[in-house]
Amino acid sequence: MNLDQLFDRSASRTATGFDQTFRHRYRTTIDDLWAALTTPDRIGRWLGPVAERSADGSTYLINIGSGESLAPARIVIRHCAEPTELIVDWEWQGQPAARVSATLRSIDHDQVELTLRHGGVSSESLVVGYGGGWEWCLLALGVEAGAESWTAEQLDDHERAAQDAWRRTLEGID
Repeated sequence: MNLDQLFDRSASRTATGFDQTFRHRYRTTIDDLWAALTTPDRIGRWLGPVAERSADGSTYLINIGSGESLAPARIVIRHCAEPTELIVDWEWQGQPAARVSATLRSIDHDQVELTLRHGGVSSESLVVGYGGGWEWCLLALGVEAGAESWTAEQLDDHERAAQDAWRRTLEGID
């Protein structure tokens, strides 16, 4: 299997950097994928453990990575339309707040398409880095949803292949 073909990828240049979009299909129900995206203990199994959550549930601090590369992401929910759309402000590793959205669409009773958009990415190197990182996480989301089976080594291989794919994607942008 060609790992860099698991996602539909696109990027566009904006006045402040880049917007990037990922599309991937999962063999699960929309309700299960939604729960994997939004339930704190399940978030911890594909993105990172929830370290803090505001009393009203609108702000999360999620520890992403491990060991010395552990970095907290601050996530503020801006819009939630269960079970199809989640829009958050995303702050990570000192970068300016970006807008990240996840949209779910049922293809049939047991297949769901996830479209993730990360807006306001400030540089080409971050597009490549976020591209590989998000794809790693989104494949791990598939494992959490019981829709896919990946080893840690396969996820790491995909992350490297995805970074190359994002470099090629950027070559086609004016």
